Amino acid sequence: MSEPDPKEEKPPAEEKKGLKVLLSILLILLITLLLFALVEGLASTVLFIKDSLPISEASHTQPDQLLGWVSKANVDLPNKYGPGVFFQTNSQGFRNSQDFSQKIPDGKTRIICLGDSFTMGYGVDNDQTWCAELQNQNQNYQTVNMGQGGYGVDQAYLWYQRDGVKLDSNIVVLAVIGDDFNRMWEKSLYGYSKPILDLKGNELKVANYPLSLEKSSSAIRIAQAGSKLRIIALLQKVAEKLPFINTLLAKPTQVSQYSQQKQQAIVKAMLADLNKLTQEKNTKLLILYLPTKDDMVSLNAWRVLLPQISNELKIPYLDLTPEFQALHSSEIESMFAGHYNVKGNAFVADKVNTKLQEMLERSEKINE
Repeated sequence: MSEPDPKEEKPPAEEKKGLKVLLSILLILLITLLLFALVEGLASTVLFIKDSLPISEASHTQPDQLLGWVSKANVDLPNKYGPGVFFQTNSQGFRNSQDFSQKIPDGKTRIICLGDSFTMGYGVDNDQTWCAELQNQNQNYQTVNMGQGGYGVDQAYLWYQRDGVKLDSNIVVLAVIGDDFNRMWEKSLYGYSKPILDLKGNELKVANYPLSLEKSSSAIRIAQAGSKLRIIALLQKVAEKLPFINTLLAKPTQVSQYSQQKQQAIVKAMLADLNKLTQEKNTKLLILYLPTKDDMVSLNAWRVLLPQISNELKIPYLDLTPEFQALHSSEIESMFAGHYNVKGNAFVADKVNTKLQEMLERSEKINE
């Protein structure tokens, strides 16, 4: 019998086992890399949408040299947020269906609402924003919705300073969320240039006025086209519904050129000037803190500072966070669809209405 050829011998069992382990490791690495590439691609896509495309605002806004962007006049989008969920602006660019004269109509109490998309009413129609709900709950009110998507507190202030003061009013409500203060230090947002306030001595100025309109035009055109794509709208809805995705894809906070101390000084000077503007118009100012879902689980630094600044400036202040936190978690969840839904806006309006009544009654007693 001939001897077996060594070249034809099979690898030992140990070698086979080692080979299987190596192949398993390589397979796991390959799958991990593929998943990473998939997530990174999705993240890049959503980040591109979030950073470059003002999807929600593109259909009704235009660049503005002072404010960055404003709503176009006389917009009528019957299905803006879904079938029958309409978005309209008047000839003044406010989210109202009617125009406003300078004078307050006889027998009416006029309330001007300033703020961002939570005030503008993202996701609901004109009659379902918390600002409109104030009027629905009290027919003696006439409410003016000067909310604008993506605005920082500085833009709300500047818009009132330029256009809001043209209207007589009884109360001005400055509604803010915590992120509105972070936006104050950003030079651009969603493809639009944005104003930056600065404090020179005791004088508050817009450091980068006039803003460039050309710089933003290409991004806006892309956004207007992109807003029609269903996949982009779907990605936005997914990000809104799943907080962990928003956290994962959150745009890194820009490092401000100002120290924290100067930021607080600018905010205080801005609120002091807004208070002065309203006093000169013989109207009352209310600062309203609107909670987001993040406020249910974490404490925003500006939520701590605002009551201190408001108290120092003697400006009435209302924080609705405790009102929300007192509710059952399922009840809180039922009021949000990213922003406030119809139920959430009605809840806010009810609480604000109580505060407004107190302010108006106090004012009547002082005038007696």
